[in-house]
Amino acid sequence: MLYQSWEGYSFAQIAKQSGFTQDHLKNIASKLWSLLSDLFNETLTKKTFRAILEPRSLSVLERELIAQATPLMREYPLESPDGPVPLESRFYIQRTPIEELTCTAISTPGSLIRLKSPKRMGKTSLMVRVLAHARQLGYRTVSLNLQQVDRACLTDLDSFLRSFCLMLSRPLKWESKLDDYWDDFLGSKSNCTIYLEDYLQAHHNSPLVIALDRVEELFLYPIIAAEFFAMLRYWHEKASFGDGESELWKNLRLILVYSTEEYLALKTNHSPFNVGFVHKLPLFTSFQVEELAERHQLDLSVEQIEQFMELVAGHPYLVRLGFYHLAQQTVTWEELMQTAATDTGIYHNHLHQHLASLKVDPDLAVAYKEVLKANQPIELEQQLAFRLHCLGLVNLQGSVVCSSCQLYTDYFRDLRFESMQGFFYPSSIKN
Repeated sequence: MLYQSWEGYSFAQIAKQSGFTQDHLKNIASKLWSLLSDLFNETLTKKTFRAILEPRSLSVLERELIAQATPLMREYPLESPDGPVPLESRFYIQRTPIEELTCTAISTPGSLIRLKSPKRMGKTSLMVRVLAHARQLGYRTVSLNLQQVDRACLTDLDSFLRSFCLMLSRPLKWESKLDDYWDDFLGSKSNCTIYLEDYLQAHHNSPLVIALDRVEELFLYPIIAAEFFAMLRYWHEKASFGDGESELWKNLRLILVYSTEEYLALKTNHSPFNVGFVHKLPLFTSFQVEELAERHQLDLSVEQIEQFMELVAGHPYLVRLGFYHLAQQTVTWEELMQTAATDTGIYHNHLHQHLASLKVDPDLAVAYKEVLKANQPIELEQQLAFRLHCLGLVNLQGSVVCSSCQLYTDYFRDLRFESMQGFFYPSSIKN
């Protein structure tokens, strides 16, 4: 109570994280402020105690009391901003109402949830929370990252689907029995479907949630992708619309997590990307950025928050990375802002990754160079626009695009493209 009140959490927020009711917490709080008021000889309340105590010069007794409380405060260490945000993390920022809607959708028989946004926007962190909610409901869950699939398996549909079935079996603690359910006279998709229905589902009444992360990794293998996604669409239809021969399908729920699918050509009735519940994760608002700064114990002014928003446009990963370094005191505010778009700033690794992506794709680099040269949104060839948006380098505004944030504009606007060889100007820019 003391620590989270100091950080500005509301009773509702503390209740959600602690599991206690707000009434119970308010009862504790009233006793706490009474004790603190007696100790410091001041009338302290939840709203005023930080402002009263923070500027004070502490007595020996008060320093001893704070020293005793320090281990409690260290229950909330800083966390690396790389990778998904842990379930119990105080640095996770909810994007209401998306969390509530996805958790509601997962309880719908046969549901398919699609979490879509550019890279490092928090899709996997949200997926982790939806799966945790599903487990609280008593559901079985499987989470697969398609980036981990061996490339050797992606050259042949049968190899890929057999591997997929194995990846489903192991988290469920089921022995692999592929040979018992795989019939060489049937197609690979039929065998995979039979394995799910007759083996993984047949002996359970509880729903099964299959979450597939980094789905866009399959887009590089269009033949495999077309067949696999057609199978998922078929599964979703059997699960949501019913199967006269089996009641098991209604227990299936699917979650697809990906950056963009627009440049993958699929037949409408063979695609899972035009059905189900779709949620596009938004950028952080100024209020959310301010809240995250407070959770990092950073005292930033309104002007600094606005300046930071202009730099990174509320991109979740860029915000967390900046606040992580400020809280670690590895960089000052002035240093962060002055060096952000340079090869010596805290974002240099992230910027170099984007630079590497552009270097291996001259068409993409040329298109992005045209975006940066323009003083207003421009129209690009559709696939190039979608691929740049997938990376997070541009914002889509209808049929036109613009640079997504000042950090990218400042870094790439220099002569960096001149070091890339083999550039040519294809018909990527529409007149």
